[in-house]
Amino acid sequence: MKIVARSILSLLALGAPMGCYVQAGSAVPETEAVVVADPPPPPPPIVEPVPAPPSAGVVWVTGYHRWDGSRYVWVHGRYERPPHARARYVPAHWEAHRHGRVWINGHWS
Repeated sequence: MKIVARSILSLLALGAPMGCYVQAGSAVPETEAVVVADPPPPPPPIVEPVPAPPSAGVVWVTGYHRWDGSRYVWVHGRYERPPHARARYVPAHWEAHRHGRVWINGHWS
């Protein structure tokens, strides 16, 4: 599997071929991983025990398999404080885009 690092803008300017994907999300690095192959589906989630909350007002964010550009890596579940009262956590996932699929990290919306 060949990986080429490009910025998102240069990727779009070049018109990336179908079947490629890039990694994006809430903490987007300066370069994105472009792989000339369809990514495999993530493995089944690992069932983790949910500990008691450390304080009031926190929400349990379930663990997930994060794509690191060449394989999936397990990210453990954790408690987070929502950024505002009506915030909703969006789990990490793949999204279909015009030039392939994009990995979106979990984030608050």
